[in-house]
Amino acid sequence: IGVGATGVRKRNETSPILRDDQFHLGSCSKAFTATLIGILVDEGKLNWDSTISDLIGRELTSMNPDYAGVTIDQLLHHRSGAWPNGPSEVWKAAQYAKGTPTQQRQIYVEGILSQPPKFAPGQYLYSNAGYATLGFIAETITNTPYEQLMQQKVFLPLGLTSAGFGNAGNANELTAPYPHSESGTANFIDNPEAITPAGRIHMNMMDWAKFCLFHLGHQTNPPLLKPKTLEHLHTLAGEVAQDKSGYA
Repeated sequence: IGVGATGVRKRNETSPILRDDQFHLGSCSKAFTATLIGILVDEGKLNWDSTISDLIGRELTSMNPDYAGVTIDQLLHHRSGAWPNGPSEVWKAAQYAKGTPTQQRQIYVEGILSQPPKFAPGQYLYSNAGYATLGFIAETITNTPYEQLMQQKVFLPLGLTSAGFGNAGNANELTAPYPHSESGTANFIDNPEAITPAGRIHMNMMDWAKFCLFHLGHQTNPPLLKPKTLEHLHTLAGEVAQDKSGYA
């Protein structure tokens, strides 16, 4: 109906935010990964109850047996028991990892799944690691990098032409809103590439609105998701507690 922009791109600077500026979406990236998983379900490449063991068990050098029966649905609903980010050594390795994003993701996911879960599978625990695992599953079963899958199967059909990965712009040029910490300090450090499926997508607000409108029922032609798949993605797995834990 309308759109406007106000504010500055970086604290204590004068460069104004513009309508087409690309914002880092952080953990809202998870909704895009969930949409991609729904597409793969519709394509028959996996099911909501497909397990980690069935999907990527052969690709992993080791896996804690407690993860073997964890399902796609449990990963989507933060009920896999996986650590939020991982033991400190696993997270640190992801921050300094080399190689392609897929290679980095495999190292990270193996590090997560080789150790015992933080919680028993079935319990709610918000987890970036769980969504990184979903991304690795998607690229493994399609033999296509997650970033390429997202471009082909979600961004392109929805017309999200400004969408990309990581920080928009760069640290030296104020061409996009600059990341800030909770204290307000400007900080251009981004999440590790391994967890792109959990929190490294950026786009302008008009494109994010297109994505939101799609989930509010404005389907593409042909439909991007089957109605029952969209309904499944919008259905909670359990009760949401008063402290808001349990959502997904």
